Amino acid sequence: MATLNTLRTKGGVFLAVIIGISLLAFLLGDLSSSGGALFNSSKMKVGEIDGTKISYQEYLSQIEEVTTVQEILSNTDVTGEQQTEAVRNQAWEQIIRNIVFDESLEDLGLLVSDQEALDMVNGEFISPLVSSLFVDRTGAFNKEQMRNFVANLDMDETGRSRFFWNYLEKEMAQERAMTKYTSLLTQGMFTNNLEVESNLANNKFTNNIRYVNQPLNAVADSLITVTDKEIRDYYDTHKEQYKQAETRNIEYVVYEAVPSDEDYANAKKEIETLAAEFKATEDVKQFVSLNSETPFNSTYLKKSELPDTLQNFAFNAKKEDMAGPIFENDTYMLARVTDVKELPDTMGARQILLPTTSTKIADSLVNVLKEKKSTFEELVAEYSLDKETPGGDMGRFNPGRMINEAFSNALQNAKVGEIITVPSPYGLHIIEITYRGELYPKAQLGIISYKVEPSETTQQIAFSQASTFAAKLNDGKTSFADAANEAGSAVRFAQISAGDTNVEGLNRSKEIVRWAFEAKEGDASNVISIDDANIVVKLVATTAHGYAPLDRVKAEIRSEILMAKKQEYLKAQVAQATSLDEIAEKDNITPKEAENINFSSYYIPELGVAPEVIGAISASSSGTLSKPVGTRYGVVWFEITNQEATEPNSVEQERVVLQTNSLTAIQARIYNAVLQNADIKDNRVKFF
Repeated sequence: MATLNTLRTKGGVFLAVIIGISLLAFLLGDLSSSGGALFNSSKMKVGEIDGTKISYQEYLSQIEEVTTVQEILSNTDVTGEQQTEAVRNQAWEQIIRNIVFDESLEDLGLLVSDQEALDMVNGEFISPLVSSLFVDRTGAFNKEQMRNFVANLDMDETGRSRFFWNYLEKEMAQERAMTKYTSLLTQGMFTNNLEVESNLANNKFTNNIRYVNQPLNAVADSLITVTDKEIRDYYDTHKEQYKQAETRNIEYVVYEAVPSDEDYANAKKEIETLAAEFKATEDVKQFVSLNSETPFNSTYLKKSELPDTLQNFAFNAKKEDMAGPIFENDTYMLARVTDVKELPDTMGARQILLPTTSTKIADSLVNVLKEKKSTFEELVAEYSLDKETPGGDMGRFNPGRMINEAFSNALQNAKVGEIITVPSPYGLHIIEITYRGELYPKAQLGIISYKVEPSETTQQIAFSQASTFAAKLNDGKTSFADAANEAGSAVRFAQISAGDTNVEGLNRSKEIVRWAFEAKEGDASNVISIDDANIVVKLVATTAHGYAPLDRVKAEIRSEILMAKKQEYLKAQVAQATSLDEIAEKDNITPKEAENINFSSYYIPELGVAPEVIGAISASSSGTLSKPVGTRYGVVWFEITNQEATEPNSVEQERVVLQTNSLTAIQARIYNAVLQNADIKDNRVKFF
């Protein structure tokens, strides 16, 4: 019978497909009657998507749904900052998908009928979401496994099986609709004869050239006039280039608490005391569990799998011997050998999985197998909870890295042909060993790790330094740069977007992101402590969602216009020249050479990335002076000194190449196109 437990092993593939759909389609009420007014407030909106406001409660509901699905597939709770943030992002992306894509797909008539929905699970065109979950050991879709799961949905008293299937049906419909949309666009993409002929002509020759580059910096800015009207006209014409997300620019200083000499000295005393106790103890495992920063590792390891400093010790030490203290990377290490065995790297087995309480049935089945009254395959088919795995075959595996220490030990100590019964969190396993690989010496070690940390006094000193810095900023007389210079502190800079979870280079810095989006331009923070780092931040600049105002991009636009006018100025200076040497002489420039340039080239030696020049070369004839080609760094003139014909593709070969290129990464291109046209305001940072 297919259960949630069997699906969890395939959950990674399923999630990969879901995330793929979410990327394609954008990559992903009241709390109580008394709180209705609060959650209807505009202040409780986590964002806005194409004019649709997203309430805190709506977003929270989506988070709860995604969390439940993740927990079902992984059989573990969603915990930790990283997992929680990933769930929040997936929930947000699903809301975007629902608003931006689903309504549009419905308007286009790209729906999934009831018959088609049935076909996706029981017909010829199975949904990839289903086929990635319900598979046998070979990875092939197992329709019977899926049918068993659906037939037993309501036997799960927790309701999670039914919840998951409802979620899966919704995702299947969305995936199929998006597939239709992608297919619709793909079928509309066509490579015409003109494109084929043009590309063949462009790649007809490989060229050697001589060229001259008139640098823009040879023209003084004072020779060029850029008016306010030109800047305004350029802004109006190119306004889409200045579309911007909401961001914050910050500067900050970090006062990090690092261990002092006294901290190192105290740690050395502590580890020496611990070493004496560790060497004397008779229960190494318990001592490690109680005193080490890392838990006891029961795995038996080969010499090559151990740290260099312990490899020789592990296989030559007596049981009472101890290695260390060893000091590396601010961490002390002590080690004792708890056991050494000859163990295989690889084993093979097959199993019958029973409910945990079925001990009497397990004993009976073991007797049946030993007396050879039934075959293993027959008992798997009749009794095992995992009937989908042919013959209960577990394949080849590393016995030292199984579910837990007891499970690993039971397998490693068993011989080929031996039948053992082993409990685990998944049930009761009747296991027959079918293969036992080559034996290697392996050691089990008890290792104490002790990291030198800054003491409370050291941490207080660092916090005090940060507090002093923050106080100077509050007097209204000292600038951030002056305060940092006076304190000898390095100023760091960062730009933060609304959807960011951290400041680049600062782990777990969500609090800084939140502060930056709540502060006013020019504000300085109090001390923000993250682990051992104490941080003071100033909000330097803010950008609003929409279009950058002209004043903010005026200097950038002036540079663009200045570049274009300098290009025209340089062209005019040699407009009457008839040869490359004449241009070079007039500008006192030595011509350079480049070889093997064709339409597919990306780079010209000494000139750099120059697609404009490469395109012009491919369209030019040998022996004539080119027209001037403007680049961001100068004006290029060239002449082709040699052309060699290449062996061209046939017309049909070239058509296939171009058509393939046009379809490359089509899903990502669709996503980017929709993303650019969607109006998305993300205010989640104010809440999470």
